Amino acid sequence: MEFYVRSDVIHTGVDECGTPIEGLSYYVVAESPNGWRIAHTWSFDNEPQAEKLCKRIKFAYAYGQRLNPEFWEAIDPAYGSEAYQMLDNERYFRNREIDEAFEAGEINQHEALRLKTQ
Repeated sequence: MEFYVRSDVIHTGVDECGTPIEGLSYYVVAESPNGWRIAHTWSFDNEPQAEKLCKRIKFAYAYGQRLNPEFWEAIDPAYGSEAYQMLDNERYFRNREIDEAFEAGEINQHEALRLKTQ
């Protein structure tokens, strides 16, 4: 199992003109050799805090501590990995894109169903 810190751009609010303000959120990811990944539920607004947690997790895991599922959630597998290819073969990502297009109002329900059954 590999552990590392990852960051995502997040929406943190709006300024006085209504323009969105973005920031970074840092969190720990655990990745298995075949590409399955889980993310720790704690996130930080600075990288050193996330790195500190990552170091603690690595140390505990190296000494036999199991990961507590209460603090981890599944995220997309590593691109191109065995896990990613398995989901891709099941049309997971294609169906997710169709669902997102439907939720955004870009396609109607009939079109979404048609695309999923092609």
